Amino acid sequence: MKNDVPNPTDCWNPEQYKKFEKERNQPFFDLIKMIHPKPDMSVLDLGCGDGGLTRMLHDHLSSKKTLGIDSSLAMLKNSYAKKTPSLHFQLEKIEAFKPNQKFDLIFSNAALQWVPNHIELFESFPGMLEEKGQVAIQMPDNFDFPTHRLAKELALEPSFSPYLDKEKEPSVLPLEVYSDLLFRSGFKKQDVRIQVYSHLLESTDSVIQWVRGTLLTYYESELPKDKFELFLNRYITKIKDYFGEKKPFFLPFKRILIWGEL
Repeated sequence: MKNDVPNPTDCWNPEQYKKFEKERNQPFFDLIKMIHPKPDMSVLDLGCGDGGLTRMLHDHLSSKKTLGIDSSLAMLKNSYAKKTPSLHFQLEKIEAFKPNQKFDLIFSNAALQWVPNHIELFESFPGMLEEKGQVAIQMPDNFDFPTHRLAKELALEPSFSPYLDKEKEPSVLPLEVYSDLLFRSGFKKQDVRIQVYSHLLESTDSVIQWVRGTLLTYYESELPKDKFELFLNRYITKIKDYFGEKKPFFLPFKRILIWGEL
């Protein structure tokens, strides 16, 4: 993601991302179970993507008003058909968004790993929430798995490293840091956990397609086109050298789930 405007090098591909929709949606349903529903809630969804899960969240909570924001115009284009009089979508960078109202719930599913400076971000949440406001956040924490580790190792090579900004790499903090952040930010109640989701994919090629729809978008957005093509080909070779041609491919995927209430 670039610094000044919402993602001008927008490499998100909604169709690629949706190839594993069922698997990617599992943590969303676990996350909404952590929310304490209240009548007439106002909800902010940070990183709403194509709006499909935002609409599910809105309907599940019978929210009075829901606003979804995302920095990818490609993803948001698919959200507008899901709008209702009480459900809206807006092109915004999460880290730059300054709402002109307060919310009962700040929600984010698989988005904040793309946002820098989580300490500052989490400390800003209380100022965006009503009394007894809640946060519900899910982020992947699979960065030590070979699919992610091999990409990071490849990015260190001289052919690619000059183009990449390490501060923009997706990352998360240790689990206990989020717990401490919630406490220091005034959240009187919290539930912070890690969960491993088990996915049985068709083959090694399938896991490459999985990563192509998420992690590799960062490298595609930062690298020149010819460099990204080289990066992708090298990455595929590294993955196949490491795993071989597995059929099926078992993918254990760690995710952080966070809930807190002021």
